[in-house]
Amino acid sequence: MNHEFDVYTEIDESSTKAVGITHGLVPMDEGIVYTKKYREAKFPLERILQASDVDVKNVQASVESDRGTIRSEDDEVLDNHANYDELNNI
Repeated sequence: MNHEFDVYTEIDESSTKAVGITHGLVPMDEGIVYTKKYREAKFPLERILQASDVDVKNVQASVESDRGTIRSEDDEVLDNHANYDELNNI
């Protein structure tokens, strides 16, 4: 099963504006690929680097009901899956 997702964050700690990295264009891009490129260039590099430190096996969610969606419907099978460590080391 493949999942596509978008990631949004605040531009900086003093800002009330958000920026996102998205799968495909979003309405504000108005169908223009260059607009997407310009928008995503504002995404803070340190947040991208933090994303590489995600531990899929020990993921947490701000809403507990989302945890199963983030991980899988069957945590027990995945807990014992050898590819977790490989995925976490990418």
